[in-house]
Amino acid sequence: METEFNEKQLYIMDKALALFVNVGYSSSSVRAVAKAAGVNVAMIFYYFGSKEKLLEAIFTRHLQALERKWVEIEGLQKEGEPLYNLELFVDGFLGLANESQNFFRLMLRQSTLLVHDGFRFAKIAILKRVMENLITKNVNIGIEKGIFNKEVDPEFVMQFTTGTFFHTMIKYDLNNSSNPMADVSEKEIKGLNKNLKFILKAYLKYGIQ
Repeated sequence: METEFNEKQLYIMDKALALFVNVGYSSSSVRAVAKAAGVNVAMIFYYFGSKEKLLEAIFTRHLQALERKWVEIEGLQKEGEPLYNLELFVDGFLGLANESQNFFRLMLRQSTLLVHDGFRFAKIAILKRVMENLITKNVNIGIEKGIFNKEVDPEFVMQFTTGTFFHTMIKYDLNNSSNPMADVSEKEIKGLNKNLKFILKAYLKYGIQ
Protein backbone atom coordinates (compact mmCIF):
# COMPACT_ATOMS: atom_id res chain seq x y z
CA MET A 1 0.00 0.00 0.00
CA GLU A 2 1.38 3.39 -1.02
CA THR A 3 2.06 6.16 1.46
CA GLU A 4 -0.02 9.24 0.69
CA PHE A 5 1.08 12.81 1.29
CA ASN A 6 -1.01 15.99 1.47
CA GLU A 7 -0.31 19.12 -0.57
CA LYS A 8 1.60 20.86 2.22
CA GLN A 9 3.85 17.83 2.73
CA LEU A 10 4.52 17.61 -1.01
CA TYR A 11 5.37 21.31 -1.13
CA ILE A 12 7.79 21.03 1.80
CA MET A 13 9.40 17.94 0.24
CA ASP A 14 9.93 19.77 -3.06
CA LYS A 15 11.64 22.67 -1.29
CA ALA A 16 13.70 20.32 0.88
CA LEU A 17 14.80 18.28 -2.13
CA ALA A 18 15.98 21.41 -3.93
CA LEU A 19 17.88 22.51 -0.81
CA PHE A 20 19.49 19.09 -0.29
CA VAL A 21 20.67 19.04 -3.90
CA ASN A 22 21.87 22.64 -3.83
CA VAL A 23 23.84 22.69 -0.56
CA GLY A 24 23.90 19.03 0.53
CA TYR A 25 21.77 17.07 3.00
CA SER A 26 24.26 17.26 5.87
CA SER A 27 24.63 21.02 5.42
CA SER A 28 20.86 21.65 5.44
CA SER A 29 19.35 22.28 8.86
CA VAL A 30 15.67 21.89 9.70
CA ARG A 31 15.57 25.65 10.12
CA ALA A 32 16.96 26.09 6.58
CA VAL A 33 14.32 23.71 5.20
CA ALA A 34 11.59 25.63 7.02
CA LYS A 35 12.88 28.93 5.63
CA ALA A 36 13.04 27.55 2.07
CA ALA A 37 9.47 26.28 2.37
CA GLY A 38 8.18 29.44 4.05
CA VAL A 39 6.91 27.56 7.09
CA ASN A 40 7.95 27.40 10.73
CA VAL A 41 10.20 24.70 12.20
CA ALA A 42 7.31 23.28 14.21
CA MET A 43 5.47 22.42 11.00
CA ILE A 44 8.45 20.39 9.73
CA PHE A 45 8.47 18.38 12.94
CA TYR A 46 4.68 18.06 12.90
CA TYR A 47 4.58 16.57 9.40
CA PHE A 48 7.83 14.59 9.39
CA GLY A 49 9.24 14.31 12.90
CA SER A 50 12.87 14.95 11.94
CA LYS A 51 15.15 15.83 9.04
CA GLU A 52 15.97 12.12 8.60
CA LYS A 53 12.26 11.26 8.39
CA LEU A 54 11.79 14.08 5.88
CA LEU A 55 14.53 12.52 3.74
CA GLU A 56 12.82 9.13 4.05
CA ALA A 57 9.53 10.70 2.93
CA ILE A 58 11.24 12.16 -0.16
CA PHE A 59 12.65 8.73 -1.02
CA THR A 60 9.30 7.05 -0.40
CA ARG A 61 7.47 9.50 -2.66
CA HIS A 62 9.84 9.17 -5.60
CA LEU A 63 10.51 5.44 -5.29
CA GLN A 64 6.76 4.84 -5.29
CA ALA A 65 6.61 6.73 -8.59
CA LEU A 66 9.39 4.52 -9.95
CA GLU A 67 7.55 1.39 -8.85
CA ARG A 68 4.39 2.58 -10.61
CA LYS A 69 6.44 3.18 -13.75
CA TRP A 70 7.77 -0.38 -13.80
CA VAL A 71 4.27 -1.76 -13.34
CA GLU A 72 3.21 0.38 -16.30
CA ILE A 73 6.16 -0.86 -18.38
CA GLU A 74 5.36 -4.48 -17.56
CA GLY A 75 1.83 -3.89 -18.79
CA LEU A 76 3.11 -2.48 -22.09
CA GLN A 77 5.50 -5.33 -22.84
CA LYS A 78 4.85 -7.51 -25.87
CA GLU A 79 4.96 -11.28 -25.55
CA GLY A 80 7.96 -12.73 -27.36
CA GLU A 81 9.43 -9.31 -28.26
CA PRO A 82 12.46 -9.02 -25.93
CA LEU A 83 14.25 -6.27 -27.87
CA TYR A 84 11.12 -4.10 -27.92
CA ASN A 85 10.66 -4.70 -24.20
CA LEU A 86 14.25 -3.76 -23.35
CA GLU A 87 13.98 -0.60 -25.42
CA LEU A 88 10.80 0.11 -23.46
CA PHE A 89 12.89 -0.21 -20.30
CA VAL A 90 15.38 2.36 -21.64
CA ASP A 91 12.54 4.74 -22.54
CA GLY A 92 10.92 4.30 -19.14
CA PHE A 93 14.07 4.73 -17.10
CA LEU A 94 15.33 7.78 -18.99
CA GLY A 95 11.85 9.32 -19.06
CA LEU A 96 11.42 9.06 -15.31
CA ALA A 97 15.01 10.09 -14.62
CA ASN A 98 14.47 13.15 -16.81
CA GLU A 99 11.30 14.09 -14.92
CA SER A 100 12.95 13.66 -11.51
CA GLN A 101 16.55 14.77 -12.04
CA ASN A 102 16.93 16.36 -8.62
CA PHE A 103 15.82 13.16 -6.89
CA PHE A 104 18.21 11.08 -8.97
CA ARG A 105 21.01 13.47 -7.99
CA LEU A 106 20.09 13.06 -4.34
CA MET A 107 19.80 9.27 -4.65
CA LEU A 108 23.21 9.06 -6.32
CA ARG A 109 24.84 11.10 -3.55
CA GLN A 110 23.05 9.27 -0.75
CA SER A 111 23.88 5.83 -2.19
CA THR A 112 27.45 6.15 -0.89
CA LEU A 113 26.12 6.64 2.65
CA LEU A 114 23.53 3.86 2.78
CA VAL A 115 23.75 1.17 5.45
CA HIS A 116 22.56 -2.30 4.51
CA ASP A 117 19.86 -2.43 7.17
CA GLY A 118 18.61 1.11 6.56
CA PHE A 119 15.24 2.22 5.22
CA ARG A 120 16.54 3.77 2.00
CA PHE A 121 18.80 0.81 1.22
CA ALA A 122 15.85 -1.58 1.56
CA LYS A 123 13.62 0.54 -0.69
CA ILE A 124 16.27 0.91 -3.40
CA ALA A 125 17.14 -2.81 -3.20
CA ILE A 126 13.49 -3.76 -3.85
CA LEU A 127 13.29 -1.43 -6.83
CA LYS A 128 16.61 -2.75 -8.18
CA ARG A 129 15.30 -6.32 -8.03
CA VAL A 130 12.17 -5.35 -9.96
CA MET A 131 14.29 -3.75 -12.68
CA GLU A 132 16.70 -6.71 -12.75
CA ASN A 133 13.84 -9.20 -13.06
CA LEU A 134 12.36 -7.28 -15.99
CA ILE A 135 15.71 -7.21 -17.80
CA THR A 136 16.70 -10.81 -16.98
CA LYS A 137 13.36 -12.17 -18.16
CA ASN A 138 13.66 -10.49 -21.56
CA VAL A 139 17.36 -11.28 -22.01
CA ASN A 140 16.67 -14.96 -21.33
CA ILE A 141 13.78 -14.97 -23.81
CA GLY A 142 16.02 -13.36 -26.43
CA ILE A 143 18.75 -15.94 -25.85
CA GLU A 144 16.28 -18.84 -26.00
CA LYS A 145 14.87 -17.54 -29.28
CA GLY A 146 18.34 -17.12 -30.75
CA ILE A 147 17.79 -13.36 -31.12
CA PHE A 148 20.45 -12.41 -28.55
CA ASN A 149 24.00 -13.66 -28.13
CA LYS A 150 24.18 -16.40 -25.49
CA GLU A 151 26.94 -14.49 -23.66
CA VAL A 152 24.74 -11.45 -22.95
CA ASP A 153 24.78 -10.53 -19.25
CA PRO A 154 21.50 -9.05 -17.86
CA GLU A 155 23.39 -7.29 -15.05
CA PHE A 156 25.57 -5.50 -17.59
CA VAL A 157 22.47 -4.32 -19.49
CA MET A 158 21.16 -2.68 -16.31
CA GLN A 159 24.54 -1.24 -15.31
CA PHE A 160 25.08 0.12 -18.82
CA THR A 161 21.67 1.80 -18.98
CA THR A 162 21.49 3.29 -15.49
CA GLY A 163 25.23 3.93 -15.15
CA THR A 164 25.44 5.84 -18.42
CA PHE A 165 22.67 8.19 -17.30
CA PHE A 166 24.30 8.79 -13.91
CA HIS A 167 27.64 9.44 -15.62
CA THR A 168 25.95 11.95 -17.93
CA MET A 169 24.39 13.68 -14.92
CA ILE A 170 27.72 13.86 -13.06
CA LYS A 171 29.46 15.22 -16.16
CA TYR A 172 26.68 17.79 -16.61
CA ASP A 173 26.95 18.88 -12.97
CA LEU A 174 30.73 19.26 -13.24
CA ASN A 175 30.36 21.35 -16.37
CA ASN A 176 27.72 23.51 -14.65
CA SER A 177 29.26 23.76 -11.18
CA SER A 178 27.84 27.26 -10.68
CA ASN A 179 24.33 25.80 -10.88
CA PRO A 180 24.16 22.36 -9.20
CA MET A 181 20.44 22.09 -9.95
CA ALA A 182 20.73 22.59 -13.72
CA ASP A 183 18.87 19.83 -15.55
CA VAL A 184 20.41 17.72 -18.27
CA SER A 185 18.78 19.15 -21.39
CA GLU A 186 15.96 17.44 -23.29
CA LYS A 187 18.21 17.33 -26.35
CA GLU A 188 20.92 15.48 -24.43
CA ILE A 189 18.41 13.01 -22.99
CA LYS A 190 17.09 12.23 -26.48
CA GLY A 191 20.63 11.81 -27.80
CA LEU A 192 21.48 9.54 -24.88
CA ASN A 193 18.36 7.46 -25.51
CA LYS A 194 19.27 7.01 -29.17
CA ASN A 195 22.90 6.08 -28.44
CA LEU A 196 21.99 3.71 -25.61
CA LYS A 197 19.61 1.78 -27.84
CA PHE A 198 22.14 1.63 -30.69
CA ILE A 199 24.90 0.20 -28.47
CA LEU A 200 22.45 -2.04 -26.60
CA LYS A 201 21.25 -3.62 -29.86
CA ALA A 202 24.84 -4.34 -30.90
CA TYR A 203 25.66 -5.87 -27.50
CA LEU A 204 22.52 -8.01 -27.45
CA LYS A 205 23.26 -9.33 -30.92
CA TYR A 206 27.02 -9.83 -30.75
CA GLY A 207 27.89 -9.85 -27.04
CA ILE A 208 31.45 -8.94 -26.06
CA GLN A 209 33.90 -10.11 -28.72
